[in-house]
Amino acid sequence: TDDLDMKALSGGVPSLAAEAIAAGCDIALNCWAKMDDMIGIAKALDPISTVSLARLEGAMDRVAGVRGDRQFAALVDQRDALLAMA
Repeated sequence: TDDLDMKALSGGVPSLAAEAIAAGCDIALNCWAKMDDMIGIAKALDPISTVSLARLEGAMDRVAGVRGDRQFAALVDQRDALLAMA
């Protein structure tokens, strides 16, 4: 989901998280992480499903090591070169 605390939808964060998961989202994003909301989400949701966990682990594997220092430095250099042309 997008951040559930952005107020794009009406309702409390815990109920929005439960609705998002029921609608098929793998993860409900709560950026503000207010303690009451986090406790409510934990109470409202079951543990992550094996299917969602497998997708999460696959995504984490795909991005693992993507941001190496040399690659990051090269991207910064490329950005700077593009900005210099502006």
